[in-house]
Amino acid sequence: MRAYLDRHFLNAESLVHRAGISLATLQQLVDLHMIPAPSYVVDAAGKVTSLVFGQSAATDALPGRYFPAAQVAWIERAQQMIARVGLQGASAELGREFFEFFLDAFPDDEQCEKCTDIVTHFLAGTYGVCVVHPDSAQKIAAKEIAQDCLVALTENGQKKIYRPDELPALRDAIAAYDVIAMPFSPVDYPRSSRKRLIDDVCRVIS
Repeated sequence: MRAYLDRHFLNAESLVHRAGISLATLQQLVDLHMIPAPSYVVDAAGKVTSLVFGQSAATDALPGRYFPAAQVAWIERAQQMIARVGLQGASAELGREFFEFFLDAFPDDEQCEKCTDIVTHFLAGTYGVCVVHPDSAQKIAAKEIAQDCLVALTENGQKKIYRPDELPALRDAIAAYDVIAMPFSPVDYPRSSRKRLIDDVCRVIS
């Protein structure tokens, strides 16, 4: 787990150094819902907690709060908003902006209905766990669309027999998901959408 976090994430200390802010400012931005919360929190025993998967058993991970490197882009956006409208107004303005980002990223009204929930999960750090580029509303939306498609095509990974005419659409959805979703950490992978909707399905259709 430590190697995975080192490869794909920054701890809070590394993040504030890269972003040029203090730890106190980082926490303030998270508390005011101006940037996503950490995707992973590791306690002193090495137990890893995420909103997506809950708490794991002890791992070799070092204690700390872990954010995707893409968090720097959201910090910069928050600072720009604060400079423009002040701290008091920035949280509300960013909330509206996040909603509009995702609203524009989805191609149809049915998907748009999910935007409020997606913004909530986004700010909770969810998409750092499962999306390769969580600084892009378009990439987050693409992952949600591909996953929904796979759930429908595979009966949420439970389908065991596929007709030949079903395979082209299935393989297209697998390819779309594969390039946009994270590999998932060693503790998360057994319960991940990647395992259930991609790897397990590929074993069935291979």
